[in-house]
Amino acid sequence: MAKIRRIKPPDFSSLFRELFDGEHIEGISFRLRNVPNLTHDLAFLSSLVHDAECSLSECSAARKRVVINCKRDRWESYHRTKRLEQIDARLIFRPAKIECIRFRSLKAAQNSAMSTSMLGISTKPVAKDEEQDGDHRMFILTTLDWSLDIVVPEYEFIVDLHDSAGR
Repeated sequence: MAKIRRIKPPDFSSLFRELFDGEHIEGISFRLRNVPNLTHDLAFLSSLVHDAECSLSECSAARKRVVINCKRDRWESYHRTKRLEQIDARLIFRPAKIECIRFRSLKAAQNSAMSTSMLGISTKPVAKDEEQDGDHRMFILTTLDWSLDIVVPEYEFIVDLHDSAGR
């Protein structure tokens, strides 16, 4: 009978701190890699923006770019400082367009300038239709009050997160 080796999953908390924390780091700049690293990188990006404060009034779409300005909680340095600090950050998708905005309630739709907590980012492939040439990928940015669907070309996109000090 063949032996099966039990593999212990990596400690992602310590890996996260190792990658992003440093005593003299004033901010980070993180670029999402494409397939086959996309799923792993998206988990880290989602961890970096989890609980960030943002509002729809701080989101813009122009010149094939979607930019989301937010205040990001610096979870990566909490283990060392024992303080949860915030830093201004910018999440940029390019080339991209906003496909859809969904509000969780009428109150949220009426107060779209109000700041809300970001829950995370997910992604899924989107098959081409008459309006698109080639396959595309959708990033879904979810907050407590609304979600934003952002469409990019399947293999030719860039997603960056830049802290104000990391630009």
